[in-house]
Amino acid sequence: MATETAVRNEMTEYWDAGFLAAEARPGAFYDLKKLPAITQASHYRRMALLDALPLGDLSDKVVVDYGVGPWGFACVFPKLHACREAIGIDLSILMATPVPDYTPRRARETEFAHTSPAVTYSGDWDKCTLHGPLTAAMAKGPESRLAIEFEGDGLIVFLWSHPWCSRVRMWLDGALVERAVYSPLGGFVQQRWLALSPGRHTLEMAAGEALEPAAKGRNLMFWKAISIDRGGAATAN
Repeated sequence: MATETAVRNEMTEYWDAGFLAAEARPGAFYDLKKLPAITQASHYRRMALLDALPLGDLSDKVVVDYGVGPWGFACVFPKLHACREAIGIDLSILMATPVPDYTPRRARETEFAHTSPAVTYSGDWDKCTLHGPLTAAMAKGPESRLAIEFEGDGLIVFLWSHPWCSRVRMWLDGALVERAVYSPLGGFVQQRWLALSPGRHTLEMAAGEALEPAAKGRNLMFWKAISIDRGGAATAN
């Protein structure tokens, strides 16, 4: 218990000192230029989404952050600077607390990047830039399709969402799932299948024919997919 208390006190001092220094410069606690491109893209998307929310008068409100950083939420988002009190809950400590009588399951993850030879394309596709060095495969017509064969019992697909995206059709072992991927702001969306029967599966994907009311186009932009097989080590294709 003494060790845990010392760690918490050290973390508290670290964050307090960092944010006080950022306020004094003035500046930002996080150096975004040193973060990975996907983290930068996620940060700017969150900032834009929050900025568009009608938060109203926060001078008498308490803001609670259930994030991985104790006080980062209210410091990073300018609209929250005026709140009466900001409370941070450090999930990194909570998640690291062992659960009695629990045995973690091993999982083998296989990554299928959009440039992987394991991803097969048909029709007209192009390579496009998402944010910084991040790129994706973009379908250029309704006949454009991609396919991925994978082994496991789960799959996570990462698609890009922005004003020129509308809907995406995905067939997993022939079963159709269609979802809207339009967003007024650029960012990633995920499609997850986490309870598949163990074994070999096939995913096919194409742009949807329907147009979302605010969408400016029917772009399908595929970044990568990750298959999950409970047991084993991570691999990449």
